[in-house]
Amino acid sequence: MDEMANSLFVSVSEIKALYELFKKISNAIIDNGLIDKIFDLFDTKHNGILLLEEFACALSVFHPNVPIDEKNDCMC
Repeated sequence: MDEMANSLFVSVSEIKALYELFKKISNAIIDNGLIDKIFDLFDTKHNGILLLEEFACALSVFHPNVPIDEKNDCMC
């Protein structure tokens, strides 16, 4: 988690909090078109599996400490 936090310019505690949220969301079964679109946006590897790294990267674009260039790279 330290490496992920450093690469995303967030703290380890923020990554741990995202991990807890990720666990809750990943176990939820929701049949919703909007959720499907968000999942597809976050699934940057386009393999139908949302990894913690993809989830954290996608949400990091909202963090004020993340440089704009990193935010742009994250959402490609």
